[in-house]
Formats: sequence, structure tokens, C-alpha cells
Amino acid sequence: MTTDEVNASGGASTGPTAAMLTPPTRWHPPGRLALLRVIRDDLRANSCHGLSGLMKPAAHAFIVYRYGQWILAHRGGGRGWWLGEKLYWLLFSAVRNRSGIELVATAKVGRGVRIEHQHGIVIHPFAVIGDGVQIHHGVTIGLKDENELAGIQESVPRIGARVVIAVGATIIGAVSIGDDARVGPHAVVTRDVPPGATVVAAPSRILRLTAGADDG
Repeated sequence: MTTDEVNASGGASTGPTAAMLTPPTRWHPPGRLALLRVIRDDLRANSCHGLSGLMKPAAHAFIVYRYGQWILAHRGGGRGWWLGEKLYWLLFSAVRNRSGIELVATAKVGRGVRIEHQHGIVIHPFAVIGDGVQIHHGVTIGLKDENELAGIQESVPRIGARVVIAVGATIIGAVSIGDDARVGPHAVVTRDVPPGATVVAAPSRILRLTAGADDG
């Protein structure tokens, strides 16, 4: 099937159906073994092999994210849970400040998600991201405006499996990005994207030439 190329902000939307958008793989946080397995998948996706790989900011972000999910699954578990939650927020703040990756434990992120480069990555606390997604630096995934706060969990992006989100892309509002789609650099996506489609930003154009610039 030929990949369709559409503009990020224009054109008709075909709106992926539920069958076209694979939800992230579910796992069971209460099991410690399941927690370690999903962290292993995260580290492999981000090429974190050996002790040197554990120094990568993406590794820190995913380890803290999964730990936060595990803590949320044990909410109300007494004083130990309270201390664990405090530790999570301390680690989250440290990782966010160091790496520029804002990934809160309440977001639903599948296995094998790869962050190519850190810094400037903001993922809404209720966003849904499928398995095998690639995220580059400068990406924002969030609300379209503050008026959506009333139905916040229905107003955030839902991203399917194996989607590639390029540098500086912005995905906002209650949009669905179908499986295997590609979001081009600096695209602003406010409408649904069909599976396998490529979304591009408007091409750059010259507004003004300085005197003598076209003389060769």
C-alpha cells in the first residue's frame, strides 16, 4: 500500500477507527517481574546495553516512569506507599530537569518506545502512546486549549503503534494517529491521521531577498 502524504493542518480527515489504532500493550504493575520485563524492553528500544547505556537520559526517564506506574498501582498501601510516591516525584523532577523529558506516570505508554534525542519532549499526563513509537526531540503531545480540561482524558492525543514523530512536531487535541504513520519535522497535527500516512508541515518559502543576494 502506498503511503499517503497529507498536510498537517489542512485537507479532509478520514479519522482512523478503533481497529486502525493499536492500543499500547497492557501489563500488570503489581508484579515485580512484569515491571522488570517492561523496563528491559524500554532499555533495549533505546539501545541501552550494558552499564554505559544506563547513563542515557532516555533510560532514566523510562525507569522512573515505570516505577511511578508501579507506585500508582499500589496506591493506598500505607506509609510505605506514601514514601514511595514522594521518592517518585523527586526522581521525576530530577530526570525532567536533567533530560528535558516530561513523562508522567499517569500517561499510557506501550513497550519499546524509543526517544531518539532528549530535551524539549512534553507528553501530556493522559496521552496514549502505542508500542514501538519513535519520538525525537522538541516534540509536544498535549491539549489543544485549556477549555478541554473538562473532559481531559478524552481531549488528548491517542497514538497508535510504530508511529514516528520527527523533530519539533506538535500533536494536540483529541486526535488519533493511526498505526505506522509518520509525523514530519515541525508539523502541527490537529486532525486525525490515517494509518500509514505521512503528515508534513507547510514548506518554507523566501519572504525577502537582501540587495545583491540574487546577483550570483
